[in-house]
Amino acid sequence: MELGDQKPSQLLRRMRDLARDKIPDDTLRVLWQGHLPAPVRTVLAITETKDMEKLAAAADKTCFDYGSPFCL
Repeated sequence: MELGDQKPSQLLRRMRDLARDKIPDDTLRVLWQGHLPAPVRTVLAITETKDMEKLAAAADKTCFDYGSPFCL
């Protein structure tokens, strides 16, 4: 599974759909972040929240702020 031209939040939703509540959020977060570009992971690492929706919004904003080539 790749980020491709999806927003990070879209990738998270897709992964959640595939996991169907069989994978704990902590594990899913690690797997999801592994598919994100390193600079986005760095931003998320300093984010205090563990809330997946807030992390996804922060990742989307980071990609938008740096432009789409940054996240492809």
